[in-house]
Amino acid sequence: MRRLRPFGFALLFLLLFECVLRAWLPPDLRVQRDVRNPFGCFADDELLRLELAREQDIDALDVVLVGDSVLASVENGPGEKLVDLLPQVLSQRLATASSPYANKKVRVFSISMSAARAADQQAALTVLHQRLSVHRKGLRDLVVVVSSNILFFSKRFASDAMSYPCLSYALADDPLLLRKLAVPSPQKGLWGDSDAFLSRALSHLYLFQQRRHLAEALVGGPLRPQLREKLTRALRRLPGHTPQPAAPQVIDAEVRNRPWFLRDHKRESFTAHYDYVPTDSPQAFNFIATRSLFAFLAAHPELPAFVMINPHNHHFIGPLGQTDSYRVLMHQIKHMAAAHGLYVADYDRQPALRSEHFLDIDHFTRDGNAALSALIAEDVLRVLSARSQGT
Repeated sequence: MRRLRPFGFALLFLLLFECVLRAWLPPDLRVQRDVRNPFGCFADDELLRLELAREQDIDALDVVLVGDSVLASVENGPGEKLVDLLPQVLSQRLATASSPYANKKVRVFSISMSAARAADQQAALTVLHQRLSVHRKGLRDLVVVVSSNILFFSKRFASDAMSYPCLSYALADDPLLLRKLAVPSPQKGLWGDSDAFLSRALSHLYLFQQRRHLAEALVGGPLRPQLREKLTRALRRLPGHTPQPAAPQVIDAEVRNRPWFLRDHKRESFTAHYDYVPTDSPQAFNFIATRSLFAFLAAHPELPAFVMINPHNHHFIGPLGQTDSYRVLMHQIKHMAAAHGLYVADYDRQPALRSEHFLDIDHFTRDGNAALSALIAEDVLRVLSARSQGT
């Protein structure tokens, strides 16, 4: 029995902490969180920062980027990404336009994921909608930028309907879509059936639901990195510990921002990126998912969003972007979005995005991100204006 006492005391402490938490927790936070995804499948830390920011400052304007590596600016360093450049550009544009939002603080968050398909984006938007709807601010003072990249309609990327199938649980309300996309059932998690059981059991505990908020309050950041850092420091003190090799040298900003024509890129290596799956094929997973994504946005007009057509570097791809299949597919994507009543911002072949702004076929240098920020800011302004006029 003595051996069981520590476990009993630990259980008693957790139950006491649970009771205190239930009594202390603000009413607007007493909601079930993303409990079916307890392992942080996507940009959950960024979503947490967005939630906390909206709780703490209800007067700010928030822009959320939901796309792939282009909106995530994965090729860029600190201070060069869209999330770094867009706030200032948008603030200046709001001021010059005499917008009602001119005096509001502007924040930009990105829950974009590298190689995210349309199904990944719909899943992320579903989580975003669920988690922000319960806040006291709701979905006010919010604009969502949803990108559509023609690359993911190609045979090169046709094998995977989702880059992040662990997010498929967010699409569970649409089993027909999951069957069309041939995505594994979201009922089975990392531990099979036990994962679903564990998630249901833990969903009743505020201690589990609010674990990330508690970590933010207790240690000033997400708990996992804090624990990792403490464990690393402890390991370094162990006798016989072999130090890890030094981190790779940070790439110089000038080298990192060299445009495509100063790099060893060959057009032939991207040919497969522009060879498309017929849109009437059962294997046209991203086309099917894009139609579903646009339907989701149309069904949730309270989530102010616009569709951004990803720009491509036509100076580099040349004839690959001049085929009938390229033009027809671009037309189909834009027509499909417009048919759902969505505002479409077509940045492909946009004169403001010059040759030297591109790193490769679709990623940007720092100056390219600045130019893209100016375009996005104009369309955010249009969405806000249309919303204020009730159109």
